[in-house]
Amino acid sequence: MNIEDEVRDLRKSIADINLRLNSIRLAAIGQHNILSVDHPDADPAAVTEGAMIRGNATPEWETFGPGDEDDILTIVGGIPNWAAPSGAVDDEGICFYDEFADASRFWTWYDMNLSAATTIVESGSVLTIAVTAGTTTDIWSGVNSAPSALMGVLEGCCRIETKINNQTVNTDTGRGVYLAIPSGTAPGSYYHVFLCRNTAGVAVEFSGVASVYTDADKTLPMWFRIDILTLADMRIFRFYKSTDGTSWTLVYSAINGMNVLQGRHMSVGLYVKNWTGNAVSCPFEYFKQYRPRGPR
Repeated sequence: MNIEDEVRDLRKSIADINLRLNSIRLAAIGQHNILSVDHPDADPAAVTEGAMIRGNATPEWETFGPGDEDDILTIVGGIPNWAAPSGAVDDEGICFYDEFADASRFWTWYDMNLSAATTIVESGSVLTIAVTAGTTTDIWSGVNSAPSALMGVLEGCCRIETKINNQTVNTDTGRGVYLAIPSGTAPGSYYHVFLCRNTAGVAVEFSGVASVYTDADKTLPMWFRIDILTLADMRIFRFYKSTDGTSWTLVYSAINGMNVLQGRHMSVGLYVKNWTGNAVSCPFEYFKQYRPRGPR
């Protein structure tokens, strides 16, 4: 056999092999499974509706999900997975949300009563409001010398929420969130209602009226929430506390019970106070105002 004959035979053999391979491919169409034992880099599994593929720690390709309704795609231990959204970060209805993570004061905050002894510092993902020992500050019935960070309150249906993750424990001190009527160039200097964490526990206080609610709950961290419903010149207030940011306990409510807070524009503030000169410091982990989205 000469060379030309050998080349023709080789070409014929290659054509036959290609025909056989094409037949095999055609037979496999519609039956190939990416996550099958035929792939050594895959964890064998059947396809399910809504599932996704990810690389695991083996490493192999594997299927996962879908998650529950309204779950979000997140990273758990370096691996993509579905999870329920965090309770503090549901963007629906939120009109202002500050996690104090940018090391600067956002422009909507108005800081009051600052000095060398009374400070408000945003650092380390908290807003720390503090007064040094020997300096007396207070917010009470016409007196307003305590350091506080203020902004306006949303009208209509509004929910205010913050978290205290630590505190000093000296006597005659308080820290928390308050509502006030702005007065001239000194916002919040006229009348206040407080939801606070003092050395005794949790309290709701009216300016000049003392406490309308107290308990001995000294749990830390502590979440506070105020719900406000405005109806013409009437306001309904509900005060809540929580030890996990998810389950809330109603501690006090008032309807037409806050005098000049009815039918007036309000400010909301984070503050600390010490009415006998003891040192006080409190880091606030976040602050948000939002309108509840309601039932679905």
